Amino acid sequence: QGAGMTAGLDERDIRRAAESGMPLITVEQGLALLDTALTTGSAALVPVRLDLAVLRARGTVAPLMRGLVRAPARRAAATAATGDTALVDRLTRLQRTERRDALLTLVREQAALVLGHSGGGGIDPSRAFRDLGFDSLT
Repeated sequence: QGAGMTAGLDERDIRRAAESGMPLITVEQGLALLDTALTTGSAALVPVRLDLAVLRARGTVAPLMRGLVRAPARRAAATAATGDTALVDRLTRLQRTERRDALLTLVREQAALVLGHSGGGGIDPSRAFRDLGFDSLT
């Protein structure tokens, strides 16, 4: 940690990596993984430390990780088909300005859920997703 590609990471980035189930690896761990990779003969390997317990506990698993760990079933999935219609129905009943506010609230709540926040109030709508903590694995 704190060397090479991770040299520019701050504490928030390091914590987010650990909370995502992929804690950073040390230089020594990285070199050991490289040595192992060079002896396997495989063309494509991903040297990474996975904390499977953290991945399972998150409740949602990034598409990249779905083949490695099963997340608990979500109740929302059972109502997804009706949820889409309900949202459309709700939005059509609202005035234009109310629609924008309703959608903003929905996006903030979903972003908070993905990032592990307790509610959408902490999501600043003027910030870019990347600045909020989203990355390619989120």
